[in-house]
Amino acid sequence: MDLKVACWNCRGIMSAVPYLTNILSELKIDVIAIAEHWLRKSQFHFLNTVDSSYRAYGKSVDEYHPEMYNCNFRGGVAFLVSNYLCPFIVELDIESNRICGIEIQFPGQPSVFLISVYLPATTQPFHLFVDELEYLMDIYRAYTNLGTVFLLGDFNCKIEGPRYKFVNDRRSNLLNTHLEATSSTPLHTLTFAIGPIHTFQSYDGGPKTCHRCHITQRENVCHISGSAALDEDIFNVFDHKPIICTMEINGYRRSDSINQNPLLTC
Repeated sequence: MDLKVACWNCRGIMSAVPYLTNILSELKIDVIAIAEHWLRKSQFHFLNTVDSSYRAYGKSVDEYHPEMYNCNFRGGVAFLVSNYLCPFIVELDIESNRICGIEIQFPGQPSVFLISVYLPATTQPFHLFVDELEYLMDIYRAYTNLGTVFLLGDFNCKIEGPRYKFVNDRRSNLLNTHLEATSSTPLHTLTFAIGPIHTFQSYDGGPKTCHRCHITQRENVCHISGSAALDEDIFNVFDHKPIICTMEINGYRRSDSINQNPLLTC
């Protein structure tokens, strides 16, 4: 079978519902990782009302500070998983409200680990970014010994690849160092990917960048049958574009490949 996995930074899940439900149904998404949704622990049940065909897993913004009365800072990561996959899902134990993970245990197949991430923004101190990235990569290394791992989400730094070149800053240099050390690559920057390379419009008319991606070890690229960023849409009122990746499981490929979908641009 194929597994169609998306990631999106939605900036407030409640106002994102019309666009989110549309892409879930139109593009037949199996799993979507969403970040920066600003949901408190007491409101997390809302994610399970977005679409009755999906179940939510993840972390609220106040996961480790439920006593806070006001909670207006960004954070929280989650997955919406198609109901048919839920019997095969195991949540990973990760101590961060910026990282969450699920293990997909298909019968007779090696485990697939999906890890959703929302690293600290450039407005946050650099040491917070360093600490969270190093923790993320420790998790990544641990699970690559147990199965196939994909990191997906908002890395809050420019992500370099054949389709995207720029002058590196210290955030990008640090991420690149970790990717080289783990023989990993960002899929959306590779030449087979389609759609806009820039997935984020910076604030106040700043430059467009690529902060969001699916990352996996290079040996897994042969199992990827498509990667695409969605183009502009009137229902997407946010400054981030979703990215969709199709992963081949057990060699079977769907006929409705994402690269043939009219909602995507080449």
